[in-house]
Amino acid sequence: MLLLLQHVMGEQQGLDYLGTLQANNMGPSASTGKLGPKVAKGELSVANSDVLMAMAAISADQAAYEVFFPAGADGVRTTVALPYFLGQAASAPHAANAGKLIDFLVSVPVQQTLAEQVYGTSPRADVTATSPQAAAITKALEGGARSGSRTGPP
Repeated sequence: MLLLLQHVMGEQQGLDYLGTLQANNMGPSASTGKLGPKVAKGELSVANSDVLMAMAAISADQAAYEVFFPAGADGVRTTVALPYFLGQAASAPHAANAGKLIDFLVSVPVQQTLAEQVYGTSPRADVTATSPQAAAITKALEGGARSGSRTGPP
């Protein structure tokens, strides 16, 4: 989070922003999933979270908080990609079945379910999600109302 804020706001401004949040710091948390409800209750003003988990909680629980991506002075929203990797061990005991599972998971039909099932996005250029969840992801990235209407950090 520090590197992202420093990239968006500048080195000192990122540190200064985090300094303003220090008074609202609750210390280490067992899970980022425990932070969203604290934001919803007003116990925290902002929390770092997994976007997929936060958007699912907002949708399922109608949680009273928003996902936002910080924007710089130019208005461009920025985030850090933390990709998931899928691979097969060189000496996998069931190499053929492992290969079949990988092929299945990266197939177009499965990749098209990512937004709806887990608020995820596919890295495949030939997969375009059209579900309400995909629209919510797009809104969050653009700074839409339910998923975050701020033009920068709160």
